[in-house]
Amino acid sequence: MKKLIFAMTLMASTSVFANVKGGKIGMNFQYGSNISSLGVWWHVVDMIAINPYVGYSSVTDKYTNITANNGIGCSATAQCTRSNSVSSLVFGIDIPIYLAKLNVVDLFVAPAFAYSSRSSSDKYENATNGQNIETKGTTPTISFGLYLGLQVPILDQLHVFGKGGFDYSITSYENSGVASAGGNADKSTALTTTRYSVGAIFYFN
Repeated sequence: MKKLIFAMTLMASTSVFANVKGGKIGMNFQYGSNISSLGVWWHVVDMIAINPYVGYSSVTDKYTNITANNGIGCSATAQCTRSNSVSSLVFGIDIPIYLAKLNVVDLFVAPAFAYSSRSSSDKYENATNGQNIETKGTTPTISFGLYLGLQVPILDQLHVFGKGGFDYSITSYENSGVASAGGNADKSTALTTTRYSVGAIFYFN
């Protein structure tokens, strides 16, 4: 009976953990150390929220007047062009767990999971003879993290937040299977403490 009373008391007092009450939902934007993203911030209960998000980035560099011979006849009289593109797509989810309400500031810890895919394309073209050569690749990464964050209300419907922590990531590489003196990369793992992000939440209700 004592355990039941304690559990009911804890559930009834969860509002001490956050300024935002359960059932509130909004959209958030965040700028991070790896990629910017858009997501949904839903307070399932007073103490726990879920934050699924998606992010995308794309960069393309173009080069002209290439004369180095790379197998398609580039020369001083048949100059080539090069297009080098890299794009990244990430899907993730954070689970903010609110630990304390410090005046108007909410303190939370957030376990996190993300999947990202990095695609690259490096293409040379020779307009003189119509030849081209292209190298493509896709690199998937999964990561697990834990963040400590602060959330501050600016207005009732507008909050800002910042969080930082560590994550552990596993990246798999495409292996051509062709033997070489240096070998082929298969997989890399990384543990980093430099993950951070800042952003804003726009609540709908």
